[in-house]
Amino acid sequence: MIIKAADNHAYCVHCFAERFNHKCAGCHEILIDTCLLALDKHWHPCCFICNCCRRPLPNGEYYLVDDKLYNLDCH
Repeated sequence: MIIKAADNHAYCVHCFAERFNHKCAGCHEILIDTCLLALDKHWHPCCFICNCCRRPLPNGEYYLVDDKLYNLDCH
């Protein structure tokens, strides 16, 4: 599939994503599917995790301590 972007060039899906999509704040990979926006950053849902137990943060609920994410149980 070819995508025509605002810059009037044609790109395949992968090249379009590399050029225009955000990168995950956790793993730094390109975001293609579902992503979360938190702390003014974009995340894969599986990368938006607690700093202590390393589990994904359910429903985006977290505490922020010293710029680190914690779930409600670990805080």
